[in-house]
Formats: sequence, C-alpha cells, structure tokens
Amino acid sequence: MTTTTRGLAALALGLATAASLLAPQTSAVAAPTVAQAPAVAAAPAATSASSVKTANRASWETAVLTQLNAERAANGLKPLKRNKKLDTSAHKHNLAMAKKNLMSHQVKGEKDLAKRVTAAKYRWSTCGENIAWNSDRSEAGVLALETMMYEEVPPNDGHRRNILSTSFTEVGVDVIEDKTHRKVWLTTDFGRPR
Repeated sequence: MTTTTRGLAALALGLATAASLLAPQTSAVAAPTVAQAPAVAAAPAATSASSVKTANRASWETAVLTQLNAERAANGLKPLKRNKKLDTSAHKHNLAMAKKNLMSHQVKGEKDLAKRVTAAKYRWSTCGENIAWNSDRSEAGVLALETMMYEEVPPNDGHRRNILSTSFTEVGVDVIEDKTHRKVWLTTDFGRPR
C-alpha cells in the first residue's frame, strides 16, 4: 500500500499512485478510512506499549491543527475542535505503526479504526482517519504531509475529503518522532460525537 520514491516525496494513494512534491526526503500517505457507528458498541481494547524510541511533538500537532483549520476556513467550513479522546486513539495508532514500522490503518494485532476510537471512550456517530509518515523529522516535514493530503485531486482525494468533511466536528492529532526508524508519524482521527 505504501509507495516511496528515493529523493522525492511520494504519496501513496490506494494501491500505488505516486506524486512528487518535495525534495530531498521520503514520505508516504495512506488511503484514508471512514466508519459509521456500529449498531452495538465494541468493548475497549488494550494496546501494548511500543519498544521503539519515540518522542511526542505537541507543538507540531498544534501546527497541524492550525493548518488543517486554515484549510477548512479557506473553504468556508467551521474549525474542528481538538478532542483528547481522539488524540489518545491517534497516539496509540502512531505507536502501533512505529512499533511495526508499517503504515496501515490496522497493523497486525490491532483493532480497526472504529474499535480503536471506541476503546478511547469516544462516543461517535462517524469517524475517519488520515495517516502518514515522513523522513523529514521536522515541523516543516509534518506540515508538508498535511499539505499533500489537502492538495489531493479527484479521484484520489480521500484525505482532502476527510479534511473538508462537514460530517466531522472534532479531531485528534498525534505526531511522534520515531528515532528508531528515523521517521515522523502523523495520525489524524476525525469524529462527530453522538
């Protein structure tokens, strides 16, 4: 699912669509996911701790949220409110991806998006997720990922649709620096509470 191009930023959309944006770095964005609330709520699941050396980058998260809401404002949309429960869901998913060094909306042994968000005790009617990584471990590298997602064009614009969706009112943003694999991971979990 991940497509990378040495020396260029690569964008993974679905199976293997790639587009260059920035140099010299490697980055990837996975196809977004969206879920509707299940008829029966799932029980919370435990997430194991990662053995990978990571550092949380709270100021980079704030920068992503600021940029994301500016993108929404440019399209006449209300800003998304940050939600700590969605932050928790996004953080646990980042740790799971870093531990396996695998970009996926569900790594082996992990619950799917709907169950992860529910496990974070977020009562939702709809939720979605954008994920990405970049070898440029800086705020600029993280913001470049958000820009790549926002600038997608149809028919491969699922990340942009999540960013600009009127279905979502809240968001969780998590950015971790993976020192073991020399990457920065970005997970954005979107939601609308019940």
